[in-house]
Amino acid sequence: MDTRTKIIPKDEENGLMRDYGSNEDLSVEEELDININIYDTFRLSLQFIILWFLANLVTNASLSYTSVASQTILSSTSSFFTLIIGYLVSVERINQNKIVGILLSFCGVLIVTKADTSDDNPNKNNSTIIILLGNLLALLGALIYGIYTILLKFKISIKNSNVERNLNTHLFFGFVGLICLILFWPVLIFLHYLDIEKFELPPFKSTITLILLINAAITFISDFCWCNAVLLTSPLTVTVGLSMTIPLAMIGDWFIKGFDINLFYIFGAIIVTTGFLIINKDEEEDFVED
Repeated sequence: MDTRTKIIPKDEENGLMRDYGSNEDLSVEEELDININIYDTFRLSLQFIILWFLANLVTNASLSYTSVASQTILSSTSSFFTLIIGYLVSVERINQNKIVGILLSFCGVLIVTKADTSDDNPNKNNSTIIILLGNLLALLGALIYGIYTILLKFKISIKNSNVERNLNTHLFFGFVGLICLILFWPVLIFLHYLDIEKFELPPFKSTITLILLINAAITFISDFCWCNAVLLTSPLTVTVGLSMTIPLAMIGDWFIKGFDINLFYIFGAIIVTTGFLIINKDEEEDFVED
C-alpha cells in the first residue's frame, strides 16, 4: 500500500488553477523589450547629432590653426579614446592584441602623414600658441568622436547580457537629419549678420554646387555604413577601420592620378592594414566567446 501523501497546492484545493505562463510568453516579452521605440530613437538621435556636430566643428576648425599632417595624426588617436571609454562603460575589452593593433595603426598613420607632408603648409608661420590651439582642437575632435561612437553601442546594449537591442537605422538617421535641419542651419543666419560666414547659395551651374551634391550623397552613404558597422561589429573595429582610408587613398592616387609613391608611404600603409587586421581578428574571437 502506498502511504505517500500527495501534496495539493492550496489554489488547486479551492478549485482554482494558477497560470504561471510559459517560455513562449517570456520570449515574446523579451522580443518586445529588444526593439527600441520611436521616443528612445529620437532621444538617441538628439544626443548623437549634438556630439557629431561638435566633433566635425572642432575638427574642421583645427585646420585653420595647424597643419593637415598634425590634424590627421591627432585625429587617429580616436582609437585610444574609443578603447578607453568603451572599457569604462563595459562595451570594449582591453587586451594585449588590441593595444598592439592600435599602436601599429597609429604608427602607420604617423609614417604615412610624415611621408606625405610638404613644405607648402599655409599655417607654418603661425605662432606656437596658435598651432597648439589647432592641435588641441584636433585632439578634442578625436575625443568627441570616441564618445559618440561608444554612445551608439552603449545605448543598444542590454546590461548584464550579450543581447543587443534593435535600432531602426533608417528612422535614426531620419531624426538626425530633421534635428540638424531645425537646430543648426539657422545658426548660419546669425553668422551672416556678424560677418563671420556669408550665407548664400552657390551659382546653380557652378562646380561648387556639383561638389556639394556629390559630397552630400557620399557623406550620407558613409555615415549610414558607419552606423551599421558600429551596430554589427564594435566601435573599436570601426574606428581603426577608418584608418584604412589611407592605403585606399594611396591606391587611388597611384592608379587614377599616377602619383609616385615612396617606400615610406607603402610601409606605413602596410602597418595600418596590419593593425586593423589584428584588431578585427581579436574582435572575432571575442564574438565567438560570447
